[in-house]
Amino acid sequence: MISEPATPSASSPHTSGRTAEMKIAFISSAEISDELLAEWLLEADESKRREISLMRQANKRRLRIAADHLCRTAAAEVLGLSPSEVKFGKNEHGKPITDGMEFNLSHSGDIAVCAVSDKPIGIDIEALREIRPDAAKRFASAEELEYIGSDLRRLFEIWTLKEAYFKCVGTGIGSDIKSVTFTVDGGDIRCSEPGFTCKFISIADGYICSVCEKES
Repeated sequence: MISEPATPSASSPHTSGRTAEMKIAFISSAEISDELLAEWLLEADESKRREISLMRQANKRRLRIAADHLCRTAAAEVLGLSPSEVKFGKNEHGKPITDGMEFNLSHSGDIAVCAVSDKPIGIDIEALREIRPDAAKRFASAEELEYIGSDLRRLFEIWTLKEAYFKCVGTGIGSDIKSVTFTVDGGDIRCSEPGFTCKFISIADGYICSVCEKES
Protein backbone atom coordinates (compact mmCIF):
# COMPACT_ATOMS: atom_id res chain seq x y z
CA MET A 1 0.00 0.00 0.00
CA ILE A 2 2.78 2.41 0.92
CA SER A 3 5.80 3.10 -1.23
CA GLU A 4 9.27 4.04 0.00
CA PRO A 5 9.67 7.68 1.08
CA ALA A 6 11.45 10.30 -0.99
CA THR A 7 12.50 13.88 -0.48
CA PRO A 8 9.46 16.18 -0.71
CA SER A 9 9.39 18.54 -3.65
CA ALA A 10 9.77 22.24 -2.94
CA SER A 11 7.26 23.21 -5.59
CA SER A 12 4.63 20.50 -5.42
CA PRO A 13 3.32 17.84 -3.04
CA HIS A 14 5.13 14.52 -2.99
CA THR A 15 3.11 11.30 -3.08
CA SER A 16 4.30 8.92 -0.36
CA GLY A 17 1.77 6.16 -0.98
CA ARG A 18 -1.24 5.46 -3.15
CA THR A 19 -3.79 2.79 -3.99
CA ALA A 20 -7.04 3.02 -5.96
CA GLU A 21 -8.73 4.08 -2.71
CA MET A 22 -6.08 5.99 -0.73
CA LYS A 23 -3.44 8.59 -1.49
CA ILE A 24 -0.95 10.12 0.92
CA ALA A 25 1.03 13.23 0.01
CA PHE A 26 3.37 15.51 1.93
CA ILE A 27 5.33 18.70 1.51
CA SER A 28 8.07 20.59 3.36
CA SER A 29 7.35 24.28 3.93
CA ALA A 30 11.04 24.97 4.62
CA GLU A 31 11.95 24.37 0.96
CA ILE A 32 9.27 26.58 -0.59
CA SER A 33 10.08 30.06 -1.86
CA ASP A 34 8.32 33.12 -0.48
CA GLU A 35 7.02 33.88 -3.99
CA LEU A 36 5.36 30.48 -4.30
CA LEU A 37 3.87 30.73 -0.82
CA ALA A 38 2.36 34.08 -1.78
CA GLU A 39 0.73 32.45 -4.82
CA TRP A 40 -0.63 29.60 -2.72
CA LEU A 41 -2.05 32.00 -0.14
CA LEU A 42 -4.25 33.50 -2.86
CA GLU A 43 -5.89 30.07 -3.32
CA ALA A 44 -7.17 30.09 0.26
CA ASP A 45 -10.59 31.48 1.14
CA GLU A 46 -10.91 34.78 2.98
CA SER A 47 -11.36 33.25 6.44
CA LYS A 48 -8.25 31.08 6.03
CA ARG A 49 -6.19 34.05 4.83
CA ARG A 50 -7.37 36.04 7.86
CA GLU A 51 -6.49 33.17 10.18
CA ILE A 52 -3.01 32.89 8.68
CA SER A 53 -2.40 36.66 8.87
CA LEU A 54 -3.01 36.56 12.64
CA MET A 55 -0.30 33.96 13.23
CA ARG A 56 2.75 35.61 14.79
CA GLN A 57 5.44 33.08 13.91
CA ALA A 58 6.59 33.13 10.29
CA ASN A 59 7.43 29.41 10.22
CA LYS A 60 3.90 28.56 11.36
CA ARG A 61 2.40 30.83 8.71
CA ARG A 62 4.52 29.10 6.05
CA LEU A 63 3.45 25.67 7.26
CA ARG A 64 -0.24 26.60 7.36
CA ILE A 65 -0.12 27.99 3.80
CA ALA A 66 1.66 24.86 2.54
CA ALA A 67 -0.81 22.61 4.38
CA ASP A 68 -3.81 24.39 2.87
CA HIS A 69 -2.28 24.13 -0.61
CA LEU A 70 -1.53 20.44 -0.08
CA CYS A 71 -5.17 19.70 0.74
CA ARG A 72 -6.48 21.86 -2.08
CA THR A 73 -4.22 20.16 -4.61
CA ALA A 74 -5.24 16.68 -3.46
CA ALA A 75 -8.94 17.57 -3.45
CA ALA A 76 -8.75 19.32 -6.82
CA GLU A 77 -7.23 16.20 -8.40
CA VAL A 78 -10.05 14.00 -7.08
CA LEU A 79 -12.89 16.44 -7.77
CA GLY A 80 -11.70 17.72 -11.14
CA LEU A 81 -11.48 21.34 -9.96
CA SER A 82 -8.77 23.96 -9.72
CA PRO A 83 -7.29 24.36 -6.21
CA SER A 84 -8.96 27.75 -5.75
CA GLU A 85 -12.38 26.24 -6.55
CA VAL A 86 -12.22 23.71 -3.70
CA LYS A 87 -14.45 24.67 -0.78
CA PHE A 88 -13.79 23.33 2.71
CA GLY A 89 -16.13 23.19 5.68
CA LYS A 90 -16.07 21.59 9.13
CA ASN A 91 -18.18 18.97 10.87
CA GLU A 92 -19.68 19.50 14.32
CA HIS A 93 -16.37 18.50 15.93
CA GLY A 94 -14.27 20.84 13.79
CA LYS A 95 -12.90 18.21 11.38
CA PRO A 96 -12.31 19.74 7.91
CA ILE A 97 -14.59 18.27 5.25
CA THR A 98 -15.50 18.79 1.60
CA ASP A 99 -18.11 17.25 -0.66
CA GLY A 100 -17.20 14.26 -2.82
CA MET A 101 -14.24 12.78 -0.93
CA GLU A 102 -12.78 11.85 2.44
CA PHE A 103 -9.54 13.50 3.52
CA ASN A 104 -7.50 14.49 6.54
CA LEU A 105 -4.54 16.76 7.19
CA SER A 106 -1.78 17.01 9.77
CA HIS A 107 1.35 19.11 10.15
CA SER A 108 4.31 19.31 12.51
CA GLY A 109 7.79 20.77 12.35
CA ASP A 110 8.01 21.96 8.75
CA ILE A 111 6.11 19.07 7.13
CA ALA A 112 2.44 18.87 6.20
CA VAL A 113 0.83 15.57 5.20
CA CYS A 114 -2.57 14.86 3.64
CA ALA A 115 -4.47 11.58 3.24
CA VAL A 116 -7.27 11.18 0.70
CA SER A 117 -9.59 8.16 0.50
CA ASP A 118 -13.04 7.00 -0.51
CA LYS A 119 -13.54 5.90 3.11
CA PRO A 120 -13.25 7.84 6.40
CA ILE A 121 -9.57 8.44 7.13
CA GLY A 122 -7.38 10.14 9.71
CA ILE A 123 -3.68 10.98 9.69
CA ASP A 124 -1.27 12.46 12.21
CA ILE A 125 2.39 13.44 12.01
CA GLU A 126 4.62 14.54 14.86
CA ALA A 127 8.21 15.76 14.88
CA LEU A 128 10.20 13.78 17.43
CA ARG A 129 11.06 16.03 20.36
CA GLU A 130 11.79 15.78 24.06
CA ILE A 131 8.71 15.81 26.29
CA ARG A 132 8.02 15.01 29.95
CA PRO A 133 8.69 11.33 30.75
CA ASP A 134 5.26 10.91 32.36
CA ALA A 135 3.35 12.42 29.42
CA ALA A 136 2.26 8.99 28.17
CA LYS A 137 0.22 8.41 31.32
CA ARG A 138 -2.27 11.03 30.14
CA PHE A 139 -3.25 9.13 27.00
CA ALA A 140 -1.89 5.57 27.05
CA SER A 141 -3.55 2.44 28.45
CA ALA A 142 -1.67 0.08 30.76
CA GLU A 143 -0.84 -2.18 27.80
CA GLU A 144 0.40 0.78 25.76
CA LEU A 145 2.49 2.09 28.67
CA GLU A 146 4.20 -1.29 28.87
CA TYR A 147 4.99 -1.08 25.14
CA ILE A 148 6.27 2.51 25.41
CA GLY A 149 8.50 2.03 28.45
CA SER A 150 11.02 4.88 28.25
CA ASP A 151 11.21 4.87 24.44
CA LEU A 152 10.37 8.32 23.05
CA ARG A 153 9.78 6.98 19.55
CA ARG A 154 7.25 4.45 20.81
CA LEU A 155 5.49 7.18 22.77
CA PHE A 156 4.96 9.15 19.55
CA GLU A 157 3.90 5.98 17.73
CA ILE A 158 1.02 5.46 20.16
CA TRP A 159 0.13 9.16 20.24
CA THR A 160 -0.05 9.46 16.44
CA LEU A 161 -2.09 6.26 16.18
CA LYS A 162 -4.62 7.63 18.64
CA GLU A 163 -4.75 11.02 16.89
CA ALA A 164 -5.23 9.32 13.52
CA TYR A 165 -7.98 7.06 14.89
CA PHE A 166 -10.02 9.83 16.51
CA LYS A 167 -9.60 12.03 13.43
CA CYS A 168 -10.81 9.11 11.32
CA VAL A 169 -13.99 8.71 13.38
CA GLY A 170 -14.43 12.48 13.16
CA THR A 171 -14.39 13.47 16.81
CA GLY A 172 -10.78 14.37 17.47
CA ILE A 173 -8.89 13.70 20.68
CA GLY A 174 -11.11 14.12 23.74
CA SER A 175 -11.74 12.81 27.22
CA ASP A 176 -12.21 9.27 25.86
CA ILE A 177 -8.62 9.02 24.60
CA LYS A 178 -7.99 5.83 26.60
CA SER A 179 -11.12 4.16 25.23
CA VAL A 180 -9.14 2.71 22.33
CA THR A 181 -5.92 0.71 22.67
CA PHE A 182 -3.29 -0.10 20.06
CA THR A 183 -1.07 -3.17 20.06
CA VAL A 184 2.10 -2.77 18.01
CA ASP A 185 4.12 -5.83 17.02
CA GLY A 186 6.67 -4.81 14.43
CA GLY A 187 4.69 -3.84 11.35
CA ASP A 188 1.49 -5.39 12.71
CA ILE A 189 -0.80 -2.82 14.34
CA ARG A 190 -4.04 -3.92 15.97
CA CYS A 191 -6.76 -1.54 17.12
CA SER A 192 -9.08 -2.53 19.99
CA GLU A 193 -11.99 -1.14 17.97
CA PRO A 194 -12.83 -3.45 15.05
CA GLY A 195 -13.20 -2.16 11.52
CA PHE A 196 -10.10 0.04 11.23
CA THR A 197 -6.80 -0.42 9.41
CA CYS A 198 -3.89 1.53 10.91
CA LYS A 199 -0.33 1.87 9.63
CA PHE A 200 2.87 3.81 10.18
CA ILE A 201 3.94 5.88 7.16
CA SER A 202 7.59 6.72 6.44
CA ILE A 203 7.73 10.43 5.64
CA ALA A 204 11.06 11.88 6.81
CA ASP A 205 13.79 11.33 9.38
CA GLY A 206 12.83 12.68 12.78
CA TYR A 207 9.07 12.28 12.26
CA ILE A 208 6.45 9.70 13.19
CA CYS A 209 3.35 9.48 11.01
CA SER A 210 0.31 7.22 11.40
CA VAL A 211 -2.77 6.77 9.23
CA CYS A 212 -6.06 5.11 10.18
CA GLU A 213 -8.72 4.16 7.63
CA LYS A 214 -12.21 2.80 8.26
CA GLU A 215 -12.70 -0.55 6.55
CA SER A 216 -15.59 -1.08 4.14
